[in-house]
Parts: sequence; C-alpha cells; structure tokens
Amino acid sequence: MQIQNIVVPIDFSRRGDRALEQADLLAKEEGAKLTVLHTIHLRLMERLLVGDRRNQLLEDTKRQLEAHTKGCCKSDAESLVEMGNPADVIMDTARLRQADLVVIGDHGEFHLKDAVLGTTARQVIEHAHLPILVVKTPESKPYKRIFLATDFSDASYRAI
Repeated sequence: MQIQNIVVPIDFSRRGDRALEQADLLAKEEGAKLTVLHTIHLRLMERLLVGDRRNQLLEDTKRQLEAHTKGCCKSDAESLVEMGNPADVIMDTARLRQADLVVIGDHGEFHLKDAVLGTTARQVIEHAHLPILVVKTPESKPYKRIFLATDFSDASYRAI
C-alpha cells in the first residue's frame, strides 16, 4: 500500500516538530500530500470568542502555522487551522482528507495518567480507523524496518 495522504497535527512544541519532521520525510519519500493541522482548543474561552475576534485568532494562527511549516518542511505541505476538541478534529480531518496515515507526537498537554502517551495521541489511537504513527524521538532518515506485534485479532490483521 502506498501512502498518498498524511495528516500531521502539531501544537508548536518540540514533540510536535519531531512528528512534523518525520511526516515530512515520509511524504517526500512516498510522494504523498502532507496536511499540517493545528487545532485551537479553547474550552470555555471558545464561547467568548465570536465574530471578528474569533476570525482574527484563526487568521493569526494560520499565518503562524504557514510560517512554521515552511521553516520545517522540505515537501509542499498544506497548513490547516481548526477549532474544537483536538482528537475529534484530527480524526475528522484525516477522514475528510482521506488520509492513509496520521503522524502524531507522543505528548501534548501533560497529565499524570498520560505520562507515557499524551492525552490527544491516546484519544486518537483509541478511536482511529487508520494507521497512526506516534513519533517519540527525532529521525533524520526514513524508517528501514517496521516492528509489528500481533494478537491475531482483526485489528492486528488490518495493521499488517
């Protein structure tokens, strides 16, 4: 299976940049389209930001994301800014873009229960219907080997 569309959500953190760098390498190697996604999750403040203030925040963030993407990516990537619950937005974007892969950093906001894997990454993995690559360390070259554990379930079969 060739990878044609990759979605990489970033939060402007170092870990998000690692995911972006790996997604960029994969996109370049596979000749895939790359969508760089940033989600604004304002919780209660979202209700207070309406009209022009909301549009201004979206425009400012889009400019910041485009500049950040150009600085990090060697491939031609599309920048996209959305508002909402990050895990939901990631999966909706992946579905709408017909993504073959989501590349995500291992942590975002920190909670004790998410010490190994960040909240958003965990939620995306739990609800995903497509492959998810969780990037923990920086990579400077494409992957050469893939390790896959299986329990012979349908989910494992789909992963293979």
